[in-house]
Amino acid sequence: QQQIIAQPLIPLQPVRQQQIIAQPLIPLQPVQQQQEIVPPQPEQKASAQKDKSANEGKPVLSFKRNFSETEKVRMIGILKCVGDVAQQLILLLEMMMTQTVIINPVSYLAALVKKYQNGQINLSALQPKNVSEQKQEPASEQVLSFKGNFDEEDKATIRAMLRGIDKAQQIIWTLEQSMSQKEIKKPIAYLAGIIKKYQNGEFTPLSQEQEKQNVAAEHEAKRVAGVKDCPYCNHYDGFVSFKEQNGHRSARLCNHDEAWILKTAQHLDALITSAKRGYKGPREDLSKPIRTVEEQKIDFFKAMEKLNNQLDERKAKMVGS
Repeated sequence: QQQIIAQPLIPLQPVRQQQIIAQPLIPLQPVQQQQEIVPPQPEQKASAQKDKSANEGKPVLSFKRNFSETEKVRMIGILKCVGDVAQQLILLLEMMMTQTVIINPVSYLAALVKKYQNGQINLSALQPKNVSEQKQEPASEQVLSFKGNFDEEDKATIRAMLRGIDKAQQIIWTLEQSMSQKEIKKPIAYLAGIIKKYQNGEFTPLSQEQEKQNVAAEHEAKRVAGVKDCPYCNHYDGFVSFKEQNGHRSARLCNHDEAWILKTAQHLDALITSAKRGYKGPREDLSKPIRTVEEQKIDFFKAMEKLNNQLDERKAKMVGS
């Protein structure tokens, strides 16, 4: 018999349980169904090409002033009916907004469109320029004068229509002369006709004599308007009176130019008797107090009494001789 050798028992090691790590569940994505690609119909192709060509041919309008988006949309809708002159009408509106206060520019633009459709506005002088040209040319505004009864809106329209025309003032004089000779119901439309004649070389300006008369009339109107505010001249006739040291008196038509008046007074070494206190020239003595009316009356009666005494003395001498 084989001998059984007793071997030491090997202790059994406990089996380690594997830890199960809970992982988040990944949601299943639904399978996307492939959309069937439907080829465009010939009619859809034609309409898309038509819209694209229409958008390409449509001019892009630019605004220099800070209009709101709502105002821009409304203006673009108003300008659909005028076609290629839309940008020029916007330019005209912006020019007028720099010269007068316009509360509702959208309504004002609608009125301009209506005037353009009725032939009352000439836009040939309002061609939009490139930005580079605008930077090179400094803005020079002509000072135009009006003698006719134009309101502020008409004046702003006339200035905008005559922008860039060298004989703008002569054209205004021609318009005003025509309005004085006959009744003109639409002066803006009449002005557009004069501008068209000027551009065609058919405009006949006023004669030099008429121009001189108009300039003289303007100066006279300004002089008469400044009489009330002038401290040197008489307010009833507009003349400035001088009294020289030898008692000689002279009067000249006042042009309300302070430098000229004081220079004349200094040249004559005279006192400006028609001027207010403080404006009588270099010979005025401001140290003397201003006399009241009562004091002036007393001085007047004293002078009359002295004169009467002198006359009585002369009469007495004549009788005695």
